[in-house]
Formats: sequence, structure tokens, C-alpha cells
Amino acid sequence: MNMSFRSGFPAFLALLVLALPVRAAALTKTEVVNNLMCYTCPQEHLANCQCGGAQEMKDSVQRMIGEGKTEQEILDYFVARYGEGIVSTPPRRGFALTAYVAPYLGLCAGAIVALFLVLRWARPGRRDTDPKSVAAAGNGAPPIDAADRERVAQELARLEREE
Repeated sequence: MNMSFRSGFPAFLALLVLALPVRAAALTKTEVVNNLMCYTCPQEHLANCQCGGAQEMKDSVQRMIGEGKTEQEILDYFVARYGEGIVSTPPRRGFALTAYVAPYLGLCAGAIVALFLVLRWARPGRRDTDPKSVAAAGNGAPPIDAADRERVAQELARLEREE
């Protein structure tokens, strides 16, 4: 059994190395262009823009890929030349990081507030009535005076006569 492990181990190791995801060495123009905005057409992705400035940028991207530059190097070049607004997604650093973090923080804060409210509303045995106005019998009705009792008795007597 020990012998079969040793003979199969190199093959297993070779399969493991081949199965590891390897990024393609060839960077395509589309991968870079999809992350850039056109500098001449405001709010237009470089991939969709057909103006002369966009074609110039696409040619520059193709030239830099031919020179062997990485995607990040190409993006850094355009950011240095045109500013942060040239990149279609905000960078994950500095103040722009709030674009990534704020939605999750808002969701967590909303869930905490909702949980607090549900627990508060579901608390058993809580009444918002004044204990002085509750009748001694404990049925929750306010006490009535003698004049009110007499009026109720007269109304009941009148209703019995009508029947």
C-alpha cells in the first residue's frame, strides 16, 4: 500500500498543479477598455464610444499591451494623464472607498433599527395606560360615577319597554 502511494503521488501532484487556475498571460484590449471612460465624451464608457478621442485611447491601450504592460500599469497611466474620473469604477482607497462600504453599513444599521423596533413592539405585558384611570376591578375601564350609573339604568329600562 505504501508503494502505490509513492508511485501515484507525482501524478496527483502534477494534476493538482495543472488544475490550479492560471490567469491567461495575454491581456486583451477589451479587459482594459471596459474599465475606462472616454475623456472627450462625458459619462461614456470607452468600449461604447466611437469618437476620435476614444479611438486614440483604444490605440494607446493596444500599443501598451503590445509592450507587455499589465492592466494596472495601463490604468495608472490613464489616471495620471486624465485624473481619477477616467476609471469607470472608483478606486478602493481613500474617500472613494465609501462607495463600496456605505451600502453595507446602511444595511447593517437598518437591520439593527428594525430588530430593536420589533423587539420593543413585541414586549409582552406593556401597557401605555395611566394606572390611576384604571378601575379597581382591573377590567381596564375607567370608573363611572353615580350620575352615569343612573343614566345607564334609565336607558336599559327604556330599551326593555320598547321590546
